[in-house]
Amino acid sequence: MEAGRMTTLAIVQARTSSSRLPGKVLLPLQGVPLIQFQLERLRRCNRIDSMVLATSTDPSDDALADQVAQAGVAVFRGDLNDVLERFRACAAHEQAKVVVRLTGDCPLADPALIDELVEAFHNGAWDYLANCADEKQLTVPDGFDAEVFKAEVLERAAVEARLPSEREHVTLWMRSAAAGLRWGHFRHQPVRPYYRVTVDDPVDLEVVQQIAAALHPHDPDFGVDAVVAYLDSNPQLAARNLATVRNAGLLKSLAEDAARRPSPGSTTAGQGQALWQRAKQLIPGGNMLLSKRAEMFLPEQWPAYFSRSKGCRVWDLDGRELIDMSIMGIGTNLLGYGHPEVDAAVAATVA
Repeated sequence: MEAGRMTTLAIVQARTSSSRLPGKVLLPLQGVPLIQFQLERLRRCNRIDSMVLATSTDPSDDALADQVAQAGVAVFRGDLNDVLERFRACAAHEQAKVVVRLTGDCPLADPALIDELVEAFHNGAWDYLANCADEKQLTVPDGFDAEVFKAEVLERAAVEARLPSEREHVTLWMRSAAAGLRWGHFRHQPVRPYYRVTVDDPVDLEVVQQIAAALHPHDPDFGVDAVVAYLDSNPQLAARNLATVRNAGLLKSLAEDAARRPSPGSTTAGQGQALWQRAKQLIPGGNMLLSKRAEMFLPEQWPAYFSRSKGCRVWDLDGRELIDMSIMGIGTNLLGYGHPEVDAAVAATVA
């Protein structure tokens, strides 16, 4: 470590109790567990002084902790659900001054990109800097996310963050107006935020396995630019998991926060309302259709988005069945009646 430089600790967050793909971090990638593949890449970072895997004390994570320890990486175990406190305790235990937050479902993590981010953090005197901080400025594919922040900010977050979403998603409070921090978004070229190389489900895993199989044998140090070039050249592979919602876990947490807030006439706002609040930050008015704006009917409670329809019945993103008694703009106009003969004719036409 250079004299006078703040101790920089990489904390890799991982658990085995994933809801969509349990035990994913221990699934195979190029002959080793996915988490080991990622950690071996992260060891090449030049701007990180030490690295720790932060998992939970839950028995379900015993195998993960053993696997990582055998690979020669330090393991810290803390609360399963209060991830913010787990990070705070880990950083305090390691006496870190600067923390790099990474997640264990991003096996293609690029050490050179992380080094660039850490360098920019120090040069800009930020409290928090990340390449995933601002959804409107995303440049790298989902799966190359990295965040850097001061350990003292983490200590403050652990005290002041109150919402369940802020306890589960470590840096959410840091970007809030209440925090009052100096934070920024780090950009990288080329711009491909719609590509997806994180692992949340079996299709994600297949995509990442194919990328690694194509690139790793020729260049074990391949980075984000090589991944982008490969996906540009293989659009069918790139399209396989594009429909997966980015940050679905965060959306779920925000919906649960909304459900806890008392509102007249309803016990929950649901995922649709959380997604709507996010959309309004990106799209003027939330969408370009006046008749489909949630505020026209029941502000802060209208489901806003729907997964399917059948006749006059629609289902929201939480699976609740509703009757479209408004202007029939959801079932008949937007999603269709779901008549089997019409569906069959359309399927035959586009086949």
